[in-house]
Amino acid sequence: MKKLTGEVLRFTLKSHAQYKTSREIVDLLKQHFKVSIDHSNICKLVKRKEHQDTIDKYREKFLNQGLDVPIAIEKVRLDRAETLYQLSQTLKSDRDKINDGLRCLKEAREEMKGAAQHINFNQYNQYNQMSDRELQAKLHQIEKDIVDMTKKGDSYAVNGNRSESS
Repeated sequence: MKKLTGEVLRFTLKSHAQYKTSREIVDLLKQHFKVSIDHSNICKLVKRKEHQDTIDKYREKFLNQGLDVPIAIEKVRLDRAETLYQLSQTLKSDRDKINDGLRCLKEAREEMKGAAQHINFNQYNQYNQMSDRELQAKLHQIEKDIVDMTKKGDSYAVNGNRSESS
């Protein structure tokens, strides 16, 4: 296996942390660094224990960045689709009003289809005891606790069965 070092290694680990497939990473390495490597070697590389902490750090940073982008929030996307729909109804041509209005409605419908299929963590907050930001923080903490428990070998985190040890 060709040994990746420095910037190429960091790029590979960051790409994996961003959920890119090994084949996508191979293509990106060819494109950006003119490095040719087999995708199976990428799979082996990212599974190595010495890289797990780095990948976890990059992944956490990647996931947290997504929360800061307004368009990543479903409500923002729906609000923007509504704004575009309202704007489309001010057009002079009736034909344009209909075509643009229908496109905006289709976009909103597609957004809601995805929402109906994927119940997100915020929807479990039936009594609005916590803000969305607090819920996201709690979810992040729970996921971190599960990862920590798994790393320590806690059988409850791995199997779902708590074993009593004295």
